[in-house]
Amino acid sequence: MKNSGYSFFLFLILALSQPSVARAQQDSSRQNPGYIHLGGHLALPLGNMIGEYKLLLGSAIQIDFPVKQRVVFLTVNAAYQELIRENKASSSLKNPKILPLKVGLKFFPVEQIYLQADLGASFVLNKTHASFDRTAVLVFSNELGYRVAIPGGNVAEAGLVFHRNAAFIADGSSHSFFGIKLSFGFAY
Repeated sequence: MKNSGYSFFLFLILALSQPSVARAQQDSSRQNPGYIHLGGHLALPLGNMIGEYKLLLGSAIQIDFPVKQRVVFLTVNAAYQELIRENKASSSLKNPKILPLKVGLKFFPVEQIYLQADLGASFVLNKTHASFDRTAVLVFSNELGYRVAIPGGNVAEAGLVFHRNAAFIADGSSHSFFGIKLSFGFAY
């Protein structure tokens, strides 16, 4: 997880050092809007998770706070995720339900394409029933996405997401997923 933290801070430095883009002057009614996103995501497990879990389903709310006009946003998000177990896994174990809380940055190197990096904590809501040792672990996620403007100043976003939790089991390895995220953002 050390490399994840370093890449997050490198991303932060690069994003804040970029020059402002003239396109921010195009919409005089909303010079620098923020957004409240509602969305969902679907992901597949990676690595040693493949045999035990088949899918991660989730929904999320995210607030984008403008930092640099339409180029950099501070993100705060919370999600509800459920790891769907393979049928061959023990029937007495329930699907883990996870609540990740993260903070990060969203950076637009060009007008509609963004990079996002988030860091936070994931909390297991049913630790005992899921047979996990830890209630909270470090979480890191990266996203590459595309934003489309919708009339009324709102936006729709679609992105590819890599999501990694530290090990929920004491002797286990991290839990990683790769998937897609779709969201609708309301301007505020």
